[in-house]
Amino acid sequence: MTTYADPPPPTRARPRPRRREPEPTPPTRKDPLWAKLCIILGAVVMVVSGGFVVVPRLATSWLTSGIQQVEANASTPYRPDNFSHETLQCVGGSDDEARPPR
Repeated sequence: MTTYADPPPPTRARPRPRRREPEPTPPTRKDPLWAKLCIILGAVVMVVSGGFVVVPRLATSWLTSGIQQVEANASTPYRPDNFSHETLQCVGGSDDEARPPR
């Protein structure tokens, strides 16, 4: 008596089962060109309009950053004689200009 089973008798080789060919997928719908162009144009308009808001503010803050600001005092009335020489030069005038009569 043997402890192993007898080998199976030789048989004809069976053909492998064929893989099913994948069914053709239905064609996907493509977005129309005009819709894509509208999306792109809308994005460009949004970026440009944001630039129209931001750029002038940045430019004015950059250009006016060197200007010294002084506190206005409403209790002191405007009089031409209470300006110093430096203030008149900053405004564009000079001390030599004719002053209005008092």
